Amino acid sequence: MAGKHSPARGPGKVASDGGSRRKRAKKPLLISLSILLMLAVVGGAAVYFYFFDGHVLAGWLRLALPAQVSAPKPVAVCPLDGSIVSDASMLKRRPILIKVENHPDARPQSGLDKADVVIEAMAEGGITRFAAVFWCRDVEEIGPVRSGRLQDLTFAAEYDAIFAHVGGSDAWMEAKTSTLADLDQFAFGDTYWRSADRDAPHNVYTTTERLHKTAAAEGLEKTVSIDAWKFKSAQPGAGKITSVKIPYGAQCACSYSYDKATNKYLRYVEDEPFLDKPTGAQIAPKNVVIMYVDYDSSDFGEEYGLGGRDVMQLIGEGKAVVLRDGQAVTGRWTKADASSRTMFIDDNGQPITFNRGQTWIEIIPSSWDITLG
Repeated sequence: MAGKHSPARGPGKVASDGGSRRKRAKKPLLISLSILLMLAVVGGAAVYFYFFDGHVLAGWLRLALPAQVSAPKPVAVCPLDGSIVSDASMLKRRPILIKVENHPDARPQSGLDKADVVIEAMAEGGITRFAAVFWCRDVEEIGPVRSGRLQDLTFAAEYDAIFAHVGGSDAWMEAKTSTLADLDQFAFGDTYWRSADRDAPHNVYTTTERLHKTAAAEGLEKTVSIDAWKFKSAQPGAGKITSVKIPYGAQCACSYSYDKATNKYLRYVEDEPFLDKPTGAQIAPKNVVIMYVDYDSSDFGEEYGLGGRDVMQLIGEGKAVVLRDGQAVTGRWTKADASSRTMFIDDNGQPITFNRGQTWIEIIPSSWDITLG
């Protein structure tokens, strides 16, 4: 039986080792040639760049070198309507609260479609007026501007806002304090103008730019902090609440009709579309709030048209309904003090989520019975 033998080192093995040594010997030469070639290319490019056209080299370098990745720009969100703010510097100014009238001779109004929040409440004899809050965008025409009412002091304090108006009621004059950032048209006439196409007193207009310019000159501008509501992106719902009517008097009765295609609430007054004067478009907010408040009798109150002088109780809490996505979210409003934000809580005690976009708040007596359709 033949035994296992280690193979003898033969000529083939010797030849193989010699080939490996020759290959290893060639490597430094190849590396040196590669380096010389790279230097020649770079040197030639540098000469071309120096004596001829640098744009070619610059383009070559842009392709060869990794592009710089810039950090994403911070996004500013409007605390009042949840929308993206095109210019974050706007939030370093104070909000502006403008008193806009709702007399039939004042329609159609200007600029209400661009307000962040609009509050409608009775002013006198059943007629309503609007407290329109502008913070996150500039508007070139707003009005007609009219006189302030007692509740506007609370509205202005809530938003720490500049208050734009034309005079005020006796109750407002008696209650206002020096802390109010007051841009009364009687004192700052150049900040406003009277339109020639309407009769006084329904023809006073202004702009956010004019108001901010005057406020800055008077030392009234400052950065403010406002508690934001909770917002979400609009998603049309399957709700069946498609309309609501608010029975204000004096030709101010309003209603809203839900438009699922746009997920907005088309506003009507006296069954007629409620339009914006400059654009002709119908006012259509994303959210509508019905806010029930008590009206307490007071010799220092306003003549709202409820049978005497009354004061709106805007501090505390009360019933609220938020219309959004074709649905009605029931709950309560709460407000700790004059400068606190009015917050809306659902029946489970959670903050109500609003759609990003404009909100209209309808303030009505707590004794009224509103039917949702």
